[in-house]
Amino acid sequence: MEQAIAILFPLLSGALVIYGFNRLDNSAYQVKGVVGPYFAALALLFGLFASLTAGDVWQRVSKANAQITSEANAMRTIMRITQAMEKSDLHVNELLHGYIERESSIEKTIKNTGKVDIQSTPEIEGLFKIAVNPANFTNAVVQSEFIKALVQLRSARFERLEANKAHLALYKLVILALFGVLTQIAIALCHPANYRALLCSVMLFSIAFSCAMGFITMFENNEIFSSLLNLNQFNDLN
Repeated sequence: MEQAIAILFPLLSGALVIYGFNRLDNSAYQVKGVVGPYFAALALLFGLFASLTAGDVWQRVSKANAQITSEANAMRTIMRITQAMEKSDLHVNELLHGYIERESSIEKTIKNTGKVDIQSTPEIEGLFKIAVNPANFTNAVVQSEFIKALVQLRSARFERLEANKAHLALYKLVILALFGVLTQIAIALCHPANYRALLCSVMLFSIAFSCAMGFITMFENNEIFSSLLNLNQFNDLN
């Protein structure tokens, strides 16, 4: 619904601007004398703010993928420590494989339903039970490294799921929409008494404006966001 509004708003505002200036041209309040490059000042502000807003959205995707890399690195460290200790009876690898399967399933659920659940997993809790028992480790240094990697794993998971839940601040979309409408008006001011040029120019920008709003709001959808995450790093550990 929000994405549909964001896409339709530029087209509707463009149509209203065209209608309003067409009425002005047929009245005593006709606007004349505005030079062509005038609209560039507002268009520059619109373009700058649109690029910054899109950058914020894409940074959220990059952050989530970075946390997946951090999770994978933490699991590799835990596996290496376990292999070095030669303690297969701790079932660490089984817990890690269970964690990978569970997290892959959670991301599929987010992709299908958009619902994000940040509750702790039984696998992490089981690994912490192993980590706090000194009898499971050859010395305190190894235990400390194991716990450090496990904390990194838990923290990275939390940050990844938080990135799934995070959304763009509404005021940024409102400001972007405001700059877009002002640019539409500026373009219309540069085509006095020339209805065809006004129509083509305003609607062409309105289509670009609509595409920008649609692109930005598209990534606010949890299903689409989750589809951009690279979980192949988890599969490499299986």
